[in-house]
Amino acid sequence: MKHYYLIVLLLLCGCHKGKGQNANSIFVKTFTPQQLRQDIDYVHDSLAKKQPNLYWYISRAKLDYKFDSLKNAIDTPLTAPQFRIKLLHVLSSIGDGHLSLLLNEPKIPPADMLFFNGDKAYPIQQLAYKIINGKLYVLKNRSGDNTILAGAEILSIDNKPASELIKNFSDEWPSDGYNQTYKIARLNLNDFPSRYYFTYGLKEQLTFTIKQHGSIKTCKLSVINRPKPKSDANGVITSSYYILSSQRTAYIKVAGFVTASDPFVDLFRTIKEQGVKYVVIDLRNNMGGDLVQMGKLFGHLINKPTYFYKTKIGDLNNAQKTTAKLLDYGDKTPILPDSNHFDGKVYVMINGVSFSAAALLAANLQVNLAVLVGEETGGGRNGCTAGITHESALPNSGLLFRFGLIQLKISPEAKQNGRGVMPDVPIVYTIDDYLNLRDLEDAWIYNDIKAKGILK
Repeated sequence: MKHYYLIVLLLLCGCHKGKGQNANSIFVKTFTPQQLRQDIDYVHDSLAKKQPNLYWYISRAKLDYKFDSLKNAIDTPLTAPQFRIKLLHVLSSIGDGHLSLLLNEPKIPPADMLFFNGDKAYPIQQLAYKIINGKLYVLKNRSGDNTILAGAEILSIDNKPASELIKNFSDEWPSDGYNQTYKIARLNLNDFPSRYYFTYGLKEQLTFTIKQHGSIKTCKLSVINRPKPKSDANGVITSSYYILSSQRTAYIKVAGFVTASDPFVDLFRTIKEQGVKYVVIDLRNNMGGDLVQMGKLFGHLINKPTYFYKTKIGDLNNAQKTTAKLLDYGDKTPILPDSNHFDGKVYVMINGVSFSAAALLAANLQVNLAVLVGEETGGGRNGCTAGITHESALPNSGLLFRFGLIQLKISPEAKQNGRGVMPDVPIVYTIDDYLNLRDLEDAWIYNDIKAKGILK
């Protein structure tokens, strides 16, 4: 994820050719249909050989048909960004949320790396967006038109219905199984404008049709000077914890699992010493990470040896097989409870960005001991394909192709396959909730604890 947003920035205008760009620019240089078909075959063959459960959510016949249809449909030269979006529509049908197809940053010409670092903000960049229940809203207005209010519903952009844009853009995101919350959550992470650039180009003027206060109006936005970036420490999500002794409650925010170390040892010793009765674990916006560290947190929350998942391994080299041995803990041998394990009530907050290791943890906690509050996770309830990553550059277009090599399956499986972890207590936000920075999951948990007589 280190260079994700920079790569997305470079993906923004696959259809736009800026002044002064030379023939080597990734936005200008094209590849022949024959070269692109070779790349498609490379992707198809790599998946068939290495992905351990390629047909978990799609039949072999249907996937073969999709690859063949794409090959037949490519009859003109395309740039790498243009080709990427076409191939992603096929790859997203596999139902593997860890699969990705990116521009290969080291191969990008320096002129392209600077392409979007200018002093102009284009119209689509001047609003912050929020998708709720299939509708597109203005979360923030950074344009020069102050008549556009935060909370306004966007009905269309340049006469393209918002519902159509949402569907088209979300179809490009691979997700675990048939899960949709992850796709929408990613668009809400400021990726809606990038998808628009990539599909329609970087336009210097856009017409927005919006609905606010019961009236429909059109607004035209044009290029403006880009505001100077502001330092926003509050915008960085980090792991943290605190204990409210008066409430006998510990709150643990886990932003991600970053290393194999165990940062939770001292915390749970303190929790035990202070007689904490409730632990609240916030896995919202946690994209996952190190499975070993995730397993160690799990060990602090169980009171008996517990198996975590079953693994199915794809085609690994010797070095990868050595790394895969780390995943035996939780599969071939159970995860053991820590000496200071917590025996009280556990609440877990989840949302559409709770992905990979975070979703695996949520699923196991739900099976064993926790109450889950929030939204269906972006990561699959019955597991995912991750652990170790295959990475290679496509031979002609140079796109960077990645996918997981180990299938991780949760037991017992949920009957509804292909979905995320479903909350025990569903929480639904409105645009007004977002604008007023309400934390509905936290409020529900607080009230539930209060109802049990701990809080006065």
